[in-house]
Amino acid sequence: PGIMTIYNGTTRHTVIVLGGLAEVNDKGLTVLADVATSLQDLDRTAFAADIAATEEQLSEKEGSVLDLAIARLDHFKVIQLHVNSTAMH
Repeated sequence: PGIMTIYNGTTRHTVIVLGGLAEVNDKGLTVLADVATSLQDLDRTAFAADIAATEEQLSEKEGSVLDLAIARLDHFKVIQLHVNSTAMH
């Protein structure tokens, strides 16, 4: 999970990627993402609400399910930090 910048000539697109995998070979890079959203299209309010809801639900989880939820929450927070810092520029 993270933020990916795609260059096509002089055009630049920034995409938020959650889950999936990437393959690099001599022909280039292939990314298969569970979720990919243009940074420009991200609803920041809804994203913040998703983070808050995930935090509230942590107390209901145990074991490996809790571990996965914490990891996902950490990924969301890193993306939120990046999104908020780019909004200030």
